Amino acid sequence: MRFKQFRKTVAFYKLNFGFEEPYNVIADELFIETVAAKHIEALRLLPRIFSAKVRVCILTCVKDHLLKKHKGNREVISLVNALDHVPCEHENQKSSNKCLYSFLEDKDFDLQYCCAVQHTPLRSRIGKRIAGVPIVYISNVTVLMLEKASVASVNYINNKELRRNSVVPSSIKKKITSEGGEGERDPVTGLLLFASRQKGKRAKAPNPLSNKKKQPRKLPPPPKTAEEKKEKAKKRTRNRKRKREGTSAGAGGGEGSLQGNAKRLKTGE
Repeated sequence: MRFKQFRKTVAFYKLNFGFEEPYNVIADELFIETVAAKHIEALRLLPRIFSAKVRVCILTCVKDHLLKKHKGNREVISLVNALDHVPCEHENQKSSNKCLYSFLEDKDFDLQYCCAVQHTPLRSRIGKRIAGVPIVYISNVTVLMLEKASVASVNYINNKELRRNSVVPSSIKKKITSEGGEGERDPVTGLLLFASRQKGKRAKAPNPLSNKKKQPRKLPPPPKTAEEKKEKAKKRTRNRKRKREGTSAGAGGGEGSLQGNAKRLKTGE
């Protein structure tokens, strides 16, 4: 999972800033001291992090500081001599952190450089202000880690796309400038490095196939009057009285016919 995130970060810098193999990694003073003290095989592990060939470098000021500071330490001296030397072209020797920061900030070189920085304030300063610099550091459990795309790099790409696709209104530009702060400049163009704008979510249009036409609401029928109720009740009642009268009349007629027959029989006798 960790190396999968590393590949995504390397692909981001490769696509947006044109990094190519071999990757040039400049180490700071504290990073080299930590590698030597904890016996970390950084030269072997760095190519695994970048999934490519890596060239680990050291600046002149950083090298001089380490050789003076660790005269009797063979591990540090052998590690410093194993790294590729990159001249920083400073007339007066600077501190290792200032030398590394000014070298990355100037961008007066043709190659793209990564940095291996263990000094936390320097690492956060590079990530916030200098775009296009991947940062490697050693975690608390002595594991080499590659930071995600830095804030300055993401802001640079967002503002580059913003300038390419549309003209930024002056009101938005003032707002972005106030968020980004003064002094943070684009390392390539020299313009102020604006803070990235968060894109708001647009309301999506409803699916036309799923939309149904609204049917008119049916109104309830008006309440019936008392007369209508009576008429309806009359229609429902059955007139069973007549049927009963008819049956009784039929029965009476039958008795009368029987009596007549009996009289006729008597007269015939």
